[in-house]
Amino acid sequence: MKTKSYILKFFGIALLLGSGSGLWYLQTNLQDEIQQVTQRLADKNSDTWTASVPVGSAMPSFELAALNGDVISSDKLNAQLTLLVFFSPDDCSACLLEAKLWRAIDQTYLNSEVIVLGITRTPVDNYKMTIFKRGKGIDFPILLDSEGQYTSRLGITNTPSKVIIDQSGKILDASASGQSLVEHRLFKAKIARLLKMSSENLL
Repeated sequence: MKTKSYILKFFGIALLLGSGSGLWYLQTNLQDEIQQVTQRLADKNSDTWTASVPVGSAMPSFELAALNGDVISSDKLNAQLTLLVFFSPDDCSACLLEAKLWRAIDQTYLNSEVIVLGITRTPVDNYKMTIFKRGKGIDFPILLDSEGQYTSRLGITNTPSKVIIDQSGKILDASASGQSLVEHRLFKAKIARLLKMSSENLL
């Protein structure tokens, strides 16, 4: 009987999709999902993921060595926006699905518009990190944070987390990782909106 119920349900959905009501059904479900994700993001931004990050304040300065040996200083960041991604190659595999989002943002914008920097606590297994970068197709620099000193100083309590900073060094946004495509879409829209605001302020 259970198999028969599944078959009837399948054909019912198929009939919906084949009619005008099918489109309405999909649109309604998408709107519901967006509302749920938006609420979930609001909850994340009020919990311990980001509560201690001083959004609206100046970013603490840093000078950190990258995985390739280069030294990168916050004073030399010239992009309109900088996306700092705090993560570890040992983070849960579900969370690391967000690496696709980081890569997409890095590949979408010019370095003068948005730059992406990864920051990971040390000690870290360099081989594991290299394999992770290669597997995720990450080209942006990975900075090594000695025993998480800068991560803690900024107020990051869990990883992966993201912080958006403007050209003046002001922290515009802090958020936890997003695992759904809707969350990724909303974050991309946020980057685009902040970049537009930044461009207008430069005029």
